[in-house]
Amino acid sequence: MININLTIAASSLTAILCAQSVITAKDSFPFRDYTFTYAISYDLNNVTDNSRTGLKLFSDAYHRGIKPKIKKKGLRIFADVIWTTAVKWSVMLWPHEFGHVARTQQAGGKFRFKRFAFPGIISSLELPHQADYEDKILSLSGGFEANAFSAMQIQNDFYQKEVMYNDEYSMAFGHRILYSLYSYAFSFQNPTLAKTWINEVGDPVNFTKMTWMRANYNVFETDSSVNKKLITYYHVSGVGSLLWNMIDFNFYLQSAAFFSNQTKLRRAFWVGEKNLKWFYGTFFNTSPLGAEFYLYNYFKYKSFISTVYFKYGYPMRNICLGVLSPRINLNKEFSIDINAEIWEQQIYGLGFMTCSRLSFMPTERLQLSTFFGYKTQGYSIGKIMERGIIAHFCASYRWKN
Repeated sequence: MININLTIAASSLTAILCAQSVITAKDSFPFRDYTFTYAISYDLNNVTDNSRTGLKLFSDAYHRGIKPKIKKKGLRIFADVIWTTAVKWSVMLWPHEFGHVARTQQAGGKFRFKRFAFPGIISSLELPHQADYEDKILSLSGGFEANAFSAMQIQNDFYQKEVMYNDEYSMAFGHRILYSLYSYAFSFQNPTLAKTWINEVGDPVNFTKMTWMRANYNVFETDSSVNKKLITYYHVSGVGSLLWNMIDFNFYLQSAAFFSNQTKLRRAFWVGEKNLKWFYGTFFNTSPLGAEFYLYNYFKYKSFISTVYFKYGYPMRNICLGVLSPRINLNKEFSIDINAEIWEQQIYGLGFMTCSRLSFMPTERLQLSTFFGYKTQGYSIGKIMERGIIAHFCASYRWKN
């Protein structure tokens, strides 16, 4: 309750202090894109990219189509609350569920939806008998992984474009807080009780226990009490995920956008001189090696924007350095950018991932992109675990207000 109150208070303060970062649609804005992605090998871009496009389509249908035609103020306010709540919650929930689906299929299993039970979905997960810890944790953590991946992509795009509509930008806030909400509200289980780790109710408990055991640590002490370090790990993941996100100034801008006019634009926040600027971001993720804490650094030199990020994972050793290159325009129709990572991970050892995106714009409104790359065995958020080829195919329609 303390953490939730702190978040609300900080969000309200940020909404007042950062009002100057909100701009109207009349200001300069490059485009709003609707991207449809197909990625091979159960890549989570299939989930995150397409769910973001779904949000924008539903949001535009309501805010730019239906809402202006509702003349009565009271009815408009009621419809606004119902529509926004339903759509925003769906955008947090369904990528989570389909993240489970994608990772379970990768592990050779089946993920079935049974029924809706607010605030979530009752489902079942079936894995083959030969499934190992990696398969089980991937399937369990794939939901929160999709949420974290979505938040990262939204914020990365925000700094690449330097401006974004509130409806899209604000959803990074929703994706960020879902793990802590599940841990302490929707499926709270007291981590000090032995029955919590025996019954294993809820994704956070399952994820914590599986990764702890995979790291070869005991769940119970010799006197049958719960391992105190496991309890600490549970809170490091739950409370720590929220506190780590709260270090990011964007977290407050996104929370303000979450409760603001959804059709307004918000401009990126930078620190620095005219030609050289910088800002940062923090993210939390669940992986087969445990909890992950990311620190992103966004750099802008004149018109070039690039990103350097670091990752620390726990309880299994998991250290990573990554780079997103600035988008380089080869000519009016073609552009290219590169994403590369190198890591040192317990179990998987030293590894890397690199991929490049080649974009082609045959018209002002249509962009076609191909992603090709390669990774060694190991964990990179949203990607396959084994050594192999990375490939995406995207089509984007660009709308200018």
